[in-house]
Amino acid sequence: MRKFFICILFLIGACTSEVSLNQEEYHQKIVVDGWIEPDEFASVYLTFSSPFLSQYDSASVVKSFLNHAKVTVYSSTGEVEILTLFKKREFFPPFIYKTTELVGKTGESYQLKIEYGGKILTASTTIPQPPQIQSISFLKRSEYKGTLLVNYIAKDQNSPDHFFQTAQKRNQFKLYPTYTPIQHSNFSEGKIIENELFRGRENNISDIRIRTTVDDDSIGARFFWIKDTVLVSVSSIDHQSFEVLNSIFFTLSNYDNPFAVSNPAITNIEGGIGRWTGLGTSKVIFNITSGDSSYVSGE
Repeated sequence: MRKFFICILFLIGACTSEVSLNQEEYHQKIVVDGWIEPDEFASVYLTFSSPFLSQYDSASVVKSFLNHAKVTVYSSTGEVEILTLFKKREFFPPFIYKTTELVGKTGESYQLKIEYGGKILTASTTIPQPPQIQSISFLKRSEYKGTLLVNYIAKDQNSPDHFFQTAQKRNQFKLYPTYTPIQHSNFSEGKIIENELFRGRENNISDIRIRTTVDDDSIGARFFWIKDTVLVSVSSIDHQSFEVLNSIFFTLSNYDNPFAVSNPAITNIEGGIGRWTGLGTSKVIFNITSGDSSYVSGE
């Protein structure tokens, strides 16, 4: 019997081998998270990408910030502005490039140019006509929680295909995407789009590591509370932005799923990765308790 166990242990040891992962040489890229809305200043976050097997600590995270690039925005009407770097500790990354004079205008195109270390990144986008929000209501899923039902109409009727991004802000410093933030609608002119909004993870789409609230992995975290006051944002986007954002959000939604298909995210950044998006945005503040809602022109 003793010899039998020795043989078993020998076989187990013989079948065990160390697995080493050899990562190919990694070429760091610049990651862009930028957007522009009507009557709002352009905003751009810049970071460096990191290889999959990177070890993260405070020093490596700080090194990922790109806060000394030259960022310029050009409008289709001839406006040009070099963006100014601002520090905002409540955001991640804590540095944001913004225009101080140039604001977005509906129907115009905007080109982004980023210069750093001899590299030039470019991207272009347009700002579609903002949708018209018709109504917003609270759908109770339990005694205290529920979802938001938003009805809106696309104002641009040049095509039957319309693309939207939805976002929320409860008590945070900024807007965050809803649980399913990208929609594609095909309809005849004047038809009302009915969209049920679930609360989404509160993170930047360009974060190095997704940061969630304590209960974000629970079903209840996808609901709004009955005492919430929510800023709801519905933005029209062009087809290119739809493809880019849909790809990015799909990748982020599967970051912790080992069985998800791993495809490189689509990007409209020439020379880098990420997005430069024109948003035709309408915003409404909705008080769930009272049912009152009101349009807002900006933040």
